[in-house]
Amino acid sequence: MLRGKIYGLIIAVLLTASVTSAERELKADSSEDQSIEALQKRVTQNPKDLELRYALGIAYNEQAMNDDEAALDQAIKIFQDIVKEDPNSVKAKAMLGSCTVMKAQHVSIFKKLDYVEDGYTILDQVVADKPNDPDLRLIRGVNAARSPGFLGRSDVAETDFEWLLADLKKTDNHYDDNYRRTIYFYVGDWFLEQRDSRCVELLMKASKTPGAPRLTDDIKKSLKKAKKRFPSTYAALEKE
Repeated sequence: MLRGKIYGLIIAVLLTASVTSAERELKADSSEDQSIEALQKRVTQNPKDLELRYALGIAYNEQAMNDDEAALDQAIKIFQDIVKEDPNSVKAKAMLGSCTVMKAQHVSIFKKLDYVEDGYTILDQVVADKPNDPDLRLIRGVNAARSPGFLGRSDVAETDFEWLLADLKKTDNHYDDNYRRTIYFYVGDWFLEQRDSRCVELLMKASKTPGAPRLTDDIKKSLKKAKKRFPSTYAALEKE
């Protein structure tokens, strides 16, 4: 059924979902320079450091979101090499899946669906292998939430986001404030798009939780929309 909608994949450009943005936010409080140039220099000095190479892949993937296919190809190669050297690097696998989906915007219309399906397969497999890994849930959840509706990933987004919210409530979780803020925003923003009033509470929490400044403007914009869409819910929560 999905293959029958191949021509609709012209909007695969929308699949440059901010998966990388979510991953970047979780690292945004790093005091070290995360630019491509700085990371490349450090990788050259420490070529066996897979964490450094992963960070470089994230930086290239971020650059790729500016419609830079060369940067995307660099990110794909980096994540492929990491997975080849360390098959247990599940975050690298997840980002490879994300990159594969993003690659769909740069290939012919007759190949777009193959890249999208391959990327989804990778993302679904890593979560199936490690269903209790919040990083993987967040990466896949944001990817699914930002995918066009006809691709049928809404249920995936809901599953991952509900899992993250449930995990946040556990007393033994290891989320720091920046991680919580990131989850509150991305889940709240998706609830807003789904016209789910729970978005108000989550976006309020995101606005009140300390964290890296990169999401601040987006949180304010989404909270303003939520207030307009659910005024009574907003008013009730504001009084608490």
